[in-house]
Formats: sequence, structure tokens, C-alpha cells
Amino acid sequence: MKTRDVMTTPAQCCSPNDSLEQVAEMMWDYELHAIPAVDARGRPVGWVTDRAICMTTLRAGARLADLEARQALLLGIPAVHQDLPAGRLAEAMTRCGSEWLVVVDDAGVVTGVVTVGDLARASAPASRMRLTG
Repeated sequence: MKTRDVMTTPAQCCSPNDSLEQVAEMMWDYELHAIPAVDARGRPVGWVTDRAICMTTLRAGARLADLEARQALLLGIPAVHQDLPAGRLAEAMTRCGSEWLVVVDDAGVVTGVVTVGDLARASAPASRMRLTG
């Protein structure tokens, strides 16, 4: 099994030019704590976390709508190739110190995101226990 088989698609991404209000709304709508920021070609340039939004807004003393994602952008985005064997994902997450990874293709374009939850679902038994009442 490959990473592409367990990742969540499509990845919710933002542009460094998006307002922090737009990014926060995306986080709310999709129940996310972090969103990759991508360039015009769809390649990751960093990520924005809910904490980075809070701290950036606090330091700037401005409204979310008046700040851009680039102002809260964290560099060093944890990324893996979509053909990485899924069995190596937990190791990659541990090495990066992250509970999620951006998944990219051969061109470095974001194709999905893989989280600890995705790994748990992929390793769950195919049959589910049926509850009766």
C-alpha cells in the first residue's frame, strides 16, 4: 500500500496572499488545525497553523481580514511523496514531529494530506463489529 492509498484528497490549501480570515474560515469549515500554503503551481511553500494565526494577529494588533497568510507562514513544511510505502508514514511523522504530512507528486505538487487519523483508518480491520441492542 502506498501513501496515495491512505491520504485525504483533495488537500485544502491556501495561497500566501489569502487573508488570515479566509484561512481561518477554511480551518473552521474543514475542521483543520493546519493548512499548507502553495505557490501558483501548487507546490508547498509553507503552512499556516491555527496557533500561528492567533499569534500573528495578536502581535500585529490587526483584524484577520487585514493580514495575509504569508505573515503567519511557517517554513519547513513536512512533505512526503505519494508513492512512499504507507508503512513508512508513522516513521516520517515521528521524524518531522508532526501529526500530518503534505503529500506531493513527482512535480512537487500537493496531491493530498495524510494524518494520524488516516493511518488509523488504514490499519483498522476491514470488518466492523456489529452492535445489537
